[in-house]
Amino acid sequence: MQVSQYLCSECGSVLKETAEYIPIHSLREECPSCGSMLAESLTRRTIRPAVRWTPPKIQTADTLLKLRFDIAKIDSFIGLAAADLCCVTGYSANLVLTRVCVRSLLPERHGGLNSPYVMVADVGHRSDVYRAINFARQYGMDKEKVADRILVVRAFTVPQVKRLLSIELFHSENRYRDVAFGPDGLTIYAITDSAGPAQAIDGGATTELWNPGSLLVFRYEGGEGLRT
Repeated sequence: MQVSQYLCSECGSVLKETAEYIPIHSLREECPSCGSMLAESLTRRTIRPAVRWTPPKIQTADTLLKLRFDIAKIDSFIGLAAADLCCVTGYSANLVLTRVCVRSLLPERHGGLNSPYVMVADVGHRSDVYRAINFARQYGMDKEKVADRILVVRAFTVPQVKRLLSIELFHSENRYRDVAFGPDGLTIYAITDSAGPAQAIDGGATTELWNPGSLLVFRYEGGEGLRT
């Protein structure tokens, strides 16, 4: 918006600042300061309106973190985004991972990832569905819907583990572009397409991919399970 300043050329008094156009030559008033006729002494000049400066909003690191464990000591030094990897070991590792599985189903505003599904590859027979149901009740979630959204695949022998890694693990609503084994023979790298139709778990086809345009890494850790 253009703003004009009207001032008297005789005494230099600023009489008005406005965005409206004033026809100077039709004025009949006198300058209130020096008494000169404004039709002859009034001048107009364009000025820049005052710009209101708004300080930039600084986004801190903690606002970028999406998944929280809901355990104060852990959340104080770690936070996971959707594409991050995390390894949990120890006596209560299974309990912590079960909590993370349930929390990843929560909306982002509640510290979750809003994931449609969670896939658990259990090669140590350590997953506990009942613990997941208890966490679902704790967070006020529908226990039946939570149970339907956590997919568990198990393997107990070496041939079953090989089948799990090569076939069953990749039975998901993704389009896999390429799969490669790491040089250690225990790590699998899978690249997914960013878009396109894929086979749905319940049959038919879907275009809502679970991990579009992602690099998925799977590593077998013996009795301690499969870490991704």
